[in-house]
Amino acid sequence: MIGRLELVDLRPTEEALAEELAAVERVLRSGVVLRGQEARTLEQTLEGVVGVGALAVGSGTDALSLALAAVGVGPGDEVVVPAMTAPATAAAVLALGAVPVPVDVRADVPLLDPGAVRRAATERTAAVVAVHLYGAVADLGELAEVAGHLGVPLVEDVAQALGATTAAGRPAGSVGRAAALSFYPTKHAGAAGDAGAVLSRDPAVLDRLRAWADGIAAGRADPSAALVRPSRIDEVQAALVDLRVRRLPAALAHRRALVDRYRSGLGAVLPPVAHGGGGAPHLLVVAVDDPGRLGRSLDRIGIGHGRHYPSTLGELPLLAGLAGLPDAPNARRWARSVLSLPLHERMGSDEVDRVVAAVLASLDDPGSGGSPSLR
Repeated sequence: MIGRLELVDLRPTEEALAEELAAVERVLRSGVVLRGQEARTLEQTLEGVVGVGALAVGSGTDALSLALAAVGVGPGDEVVVPAMTAPATAAAVLALGAVPVPVDVRADVPLLDPGAVRRAATERTAAVVAVHLYGAVADLGELAEVAGHLGVPLVEDVAQALGATTAAGRPAGSVGRAAALSFYPTKHAGAAGDAGAVLSRDPAVLDRLRAWADGIAAGRADPSAALVRPSRIDEVQAALVDLRVRRLPAALAHRRALVDRYRSGLGAVLPPVAHGGGGAPHLLVVAVDDPGRLGRSLDRIGIGHGRHYPSTLGELPLLAGLAGLPDAPNARRWARSVLSLPLHERMGSDEVDRVVAAVLASLDDPGSGGSPSLR
């Protein structure tokens, strides 16, 4: 009997497991569990990958809140975010007492629409957050131009796109004034728990964050630090994430090969959402008319799946009570149609073929409700 194929599989290979257990033992034997050499090593590794400074913190949501606070966002400010993203994007803004303003995404790919940003901006707009969804990179050139015209910083959410590059060949996370990384376990270089990092090409941003952390640790009062809570990565997670970041090129090459096989198998019938030439595939997403029914069909034959994300930000209870949110018709269409299929480093080409065959068979079944969603 063929076993169930899960959406993600977080088990390391035997070779990776041996290396990671040795790293954990090294940390435990050192007796240093916070603010030690492992965190500094991870920050240096990230700087080598992205080309800008890095500060390791406790989670991706913390990283985004800290990045926004460090570029000047505070209570009552408005922060433009895409309407199609994880709820954590809005939660990071709300944590500062600021107001997330979810605006529409593009019709061809669920990434922030620069035109929608222009239309939504007000005198209270304090920052624009570009989310690189599914591993596809937003149009940072045009978004940076819009943010510059508005006189506000562009902040990148790189939670799903570590290792990706822009159309101009720059690493995702190196274009905005600051950026946030997540090492949530399902991410490209996930921790065995939670962790994140703030990135910035502006040394003043990271210096400000380090000063806040040092001041809090020393008990010194700093009014600006009241906006944020202490957040730091522990040494075990730092050691594990560092190993996984170092293995990222091989992991991404494997993921890209799997995406190519998916695209070849699904063909013109149900092409996956594009990651772009410089993308770093994090999720393999298709758009169908009734993703719920197609998902149930896949469940019956042991194929895991997910929804990223079934509601726009403006439809979430998280933002209930906010008046005058911009309309986001493209984001609504995406939210109603997306379905994520299995994609992880333990998959082989035969497992991709199994998923493709199951999806195509479901589409041929009139009762599946899984007809392609044409855009």
